Amino acid sequence: MKYAIEKQLRILRWMKMPKSLFRIWISNQVLKLLYKFQKPHRGVIQNRIFIRSRDGYLIKVNRFVAKEKTSDLTLIHFHGGGFMMNATHSHKKILSSLVSELGGQAFMIHYRLAPKYAFPTPMYDVIDVYNNLIDNHSLYEITLSNFGFCGDSAGGNLAAALSLYCADHDLKLPKFQMLFYPALDKGNNTESRKKFKDTPMIYSSLFDFIGKHYYRNGLFGLEIYAFPVIHPLDKVQPPTYIEVCEFDPLHDEGIVYANRLTAKGVFVVLNDVAGAVHGYDVVMHSRIVKENMKKRMMFIHEQTKQKK
Repeated sequence: MKYAIEKQLRILRWMKMPKSLFRIWISNQVLKLLYKFQKPHRGVIQNRIFIRSRDGYLIKVNRFVAKEKTSDLTLIHFHGGGFMMNATHSHKKILSSLVSELGGQAFMIHYRLAPKYAFPTPMYDVIDVYNNLIDNHSLYEITLSNFGFCGDSAGGNLAAALSLYCADHDLKLPKFQMLFYPALDKGNNTESRKKFKDTPMIYSSLFDFIGKHYYRNGLFGLEIYAFPVIHPLDKVQPPTYIEVCEFDPLHDEGIVYANRLTAKGVFVVLNDVAGAVHGYDVVMHSRIVKENMKKRMMFIHEQTKQKK
């Protein structure tokens, strides 16, 4: 099927997440190298820390700090990749660019991946890192009244799940959360998951493959965090920015979640990006990405009352 994809994004039309464990393994080796050799934004210092999980695993966390620190804002970031793929060089570029412009800092959590580490291990990893960061907020220079969660795709799932978990367990909530084309539902429940069978980056039949490996050990009674869209939302949630893409199987669930949060009285900004595909922001030089990066920045400025 042909889609009216934004012209500058058509470079992505042949890019698709593979449905092969071997090809994913190969891709991850390449992504590791690309990430390693990608320098952060020139206005940002990068370092690395390790935080021990509940089962003793050392979780790698990258910290990005603006060289000219003008804000006490902290972003806690969860990368996408279908719960199976490493952070990309684009994740580093986008996040470090945000840090440079905001003048604050960010932490990127490299949670463990399926198929070796199935659900709920990745979710527990982000919970454990989060608890450590908050418990040691003075060490990490985190202002408890000025931090936010952000994540794309599978990372958007983890960001939403962590925010819900914090509310349910009386943990410190973020000041805001930002979910970029997030995965929030299961199977092919939505119309967009059914109809986008051949879209770039991700496509309908991919979800059975991911589910087979990511949820292979079961859900352990944690369905409301595995699939945030079904959470009863009976506790307060922070102001939320949700970005969805027109030609993305995850399009509809982002809108459903935005509407459910709004109905519960949560302040929500929903940005439905026309002509965009899943993961479109990797084409950072394009007009459409620059325009929507400004919208992301505007939301952060509004929530933190920073001046541009």
